[in-house]
Amino acid sequence: MIDPEHPVRPIAADWLALRREADEGAREGTQRLLTRLWRHLQASPQASRRHSVHVIDLGAGTGANQSWLAPRLPFPATWTLVDHDPDLLHHPMQGSGQRVVAEVSHLPELLDQDQDQARVVTCSALLDLLSYEQLDDLADVLIQTRTPALLSLTVTGGVSYAPADEVDPQIQSAFDAHQGRNDLAGPDAARHLAARCEELGAEVVRAHTPWRLAAHHEALIERFLTDRVTAALEVRPELEDVATAWLRRRLKQARAGTLALVVDHEDLLVLPAHANDAKDR
Repeated sequence: MIDPEHPVRPIAADWLALRREADEGAREGTQRLLTRLWRHLQASPQASRRHSVHVIDLGAGTGANQSWLAPRLPFPATWTLVDHDPDLLHHPMQGSGQRVVAEVSHLPELLDQDQDQARVVTCSALLDLLSYEQLDDLADVLIQTRTPALLSLTVTGGVSYAPADEVDPQIQSAFDAHQGRNDLAGPDAARHLAARCEELGAEVVRAHTPWRLAAHHEALIERFLTDRVTAALEVRPELEDVATAWLRRRLKQARAGTLALVVDHEDLLVLPAHANDAKDR
């Protein structure tokens, strides 16, 4: 079930493992989204017939999203874990649930399988990897099927360093250009999807979920900086000398424990109108 129109770069399992602690810390303040989601599900005309909620985890990776969400959900759930990479779906850290090798474009097929059960779509660190077309399609599916969604940890482009460096803006600009290649939404993804869903009549609740990285995140910081420069140089190779020197300075600071980063992310809770609400409009 791979979509040839939108091939996806493989995501390294070791990167997913490195970021897990930072992701969990960023999400600790989002319990209100889960409470709001449960209220929305209870208000549905079909609420009395629901025994468990079917959670479809897009881009499930090595299971970090399920691992964080499952014990915090205020309702019983069954899971379908979706990823384009079968190796990630069978990673030792992956949780329980049906495993489906597929992409975002196959969400309508997945939702068609359980129309009588409550459904929630979720993902983590996925939206910025999608194109504007894919985001629009995702919004359309959610609203048309009245499926709520909790879409977590989308980067929004903001990165602040302490201490600052005069080359920071150049690295940021080049990295953003890389993220926006081939019509990918990159750091504009959360804003774009939220606007599209609201345009279609859904309520969207937002939560700021930044990474706050300090000395004890040394390994993650080093990988983040190195990957950032690699991506930047793919689109701006003329920055090689400047970027290499910047990376050398930043890695030295990270290893000395003197570098701190805030990497902005945003969570979106999309709540489409219930059938009765839609009729009243």
